[in-house]
Amino acid sequence: MPEKMSMEKVDVLHALGAVIVRTPTNARFDSPESHVGIAWRLKNKIPNSHILVQYQNASNPLAHYDSTAEEILEQCEGQLDLLVAGTGGTITRLACKLKEKCPGCKMAAVDPEGSILSEPEELNQTDKTLCQPFWIDLLLTCGIRPTIRNLFPCHVP
Repeated sequence: MPEKMSMEKVDVLHALGAVIVRTPTNARFDSPESHVGIAWRLKNKIPNSHILVQYQNASNPLAHYDSTAEEILEQCEGQLDLLVAGTGGTITRLACKLKEKCPGCKMAAVDPEGSILSEPEELNQTDKTLCQPFWIDLLLTCGIRPTIRNLFPCHVP
């Protein structure tokens, strides 16, 4: 887990029985010292272990469309004016379902301060061929510069 992650996350994971390995926050995602690199190294050493690879798993955004959005709608009794959510599968699929049910709802995608998801710089390009223009318009409306990484993380190696 990158050093920048909160102690609250560490505490919750400890309570669930996890062993936490802290990694340098500035390690690029493709570096052997990153949380991703260390996770894969541990997976290869520990028998019967598994990595969920949420950013490469097409079921991740679908779960937000099928479940998370429905839970939000139920809790808000179908009345929602604004949703603030994380980037990637969360905001894209929540926005799709919520716009179907609450067309006037505004969406805002956020990422934690200090996030290194925008690195390397060549990933910070908008590619309208990979996604529906709706997503790009939605993010631009909220003042967010859409990139391949925050629209379709499962397409980024």
